[in-house]
Amino acid sequence: MTHEQMIHISMINSYHVLMGNTTIEDVAKSGIGVFCHSLDEEDAMNSIGFMIEYFKDLEMYERCAKLKKYVSKTFNEDGSYKDSMCECSHPEIDRYIYPIKCSLCDLTIKR
Repeated sequence: MTHEQMIHISMINSYHVLMGNTTIEDVAKSGIGVFCHSLDEEDAMNSIGFMIEYFKDLEMYERCAKLKKYVSKTFNEDGSYKDSMCECSHPEIDRYIYPIKCSLCDLTIKR
């Protein structure tokens, strides 16, 4: 696989995970488990912005639009997540599917 193909596959994989079409686990098991998006709150919106620019350059405008909608639904203007954070003293996790949510209160768990 060329470097260019690897970059493109990482963009496609991240796109499908963010859109809810697949899980990180399924992509990782596929043998082509490369991603371009960050799950770290400080970098998440920036990496999605990079994806939007990538797809824009390839004239994949439908993907750009869906990612922009995802950004407006998911992030505040400062790049922080809009999700309410779990405040349980002992959060429970039943599923390790991003975003990780507490099974007691169904709110996002962050480091």
